[in-house]
Amino acid sequence: MFLFLISEICSLYYTYSVIEKSLTSRDSYEFYSSIELSDIQMSFCNSVDKADFLTQLCEESKSLFRNDSDELNYKQQWLEINLNTLRKDTDLHVLQWRHGCAVERLPNGSVTFLQGTDEYAYDGENLTFDLSMHWNESVSSLERRCVETLTSFIDRQRERKFITAARPEVYSSVKASGSSEQQVLVCLATGFFPKHVQMEIRHNQMSLPDGQLNSSGIRPNADGSFQLMKSLKILSSERSHYQCVVKHQTLTEPLIVSWGNNDDDVWSQSMVS
Repeated sequence: MFLFLISEICSLYYTYSVIEKSLTSRDSYEFYSSIELSDIQMSFCNSVDKADFLTQLCEESKSLFRNDSDELNYKQQWLEINLNTLRKDTDLHVLQWRHGCAVERLPNGSVTFLQGTDEYAYDGENLTFDLSMHWNESVSSLERRCVETLTSFIDRQRERKFITAARPEVYSSVKASGSSEQQVLVCLATGFFPKHVQMEIRHNQMSLPDGQLNSSGIRPNADGSFQLMKSLKILSSERSHYQCVVKHQTLTEPLIVSWGNNDDDVWSQSMVS
């Protein structure tokens, strides 16, 4: 029931890329398209190792994102024409187009439009001028279609046709620091979705400032979930006074692990039912 107790930002972005392979070959372009739905790269649906929470979503996505090959072919041709127009030399170039939208899902189930995105990049640099040949659908129309798709996605979630969430697993470990008097405490939260998570390390029940910690930042796992690792160098004698606390929207209460009984270089998992 945790999924709809708070408001949540949902987003949908489409990215299309045309890459030049050769200026002389007849087959001189490569075309790529991708869909990102609220931090989920839908390409994970083609993976046999995807996280369990993605299974139902991927099945539902077949109707949410129908693969219109004619539209994709036209978008490829459209990008190729504009790439040729932009080229001023004999180097190989890349043109990308990204469009989509973000909405806020409120606790009562209503959806509020936040922003639309329609941007282009040439060789990784944002384009600040109009393309010579415009896409045949207005930005407002693209935004409207995007919001309709997101609303359909949210409605299916409310009907419990699928759940796009996974609880974090939290592990703690103690590493050598190169000094006999110091050790490195490591806390790892992994396997969670959505990607937004809070992790703090406490000393004597007091949360330490992030500036004192080393953080990996939130990173994707190979199965579509996410992970976050933080560490801290301490005096070995102080080890039992530290805790790692993890908060995530899938949890009814924080997960807390301590390093009091850890063996060096051994991961210990939090034990929460």
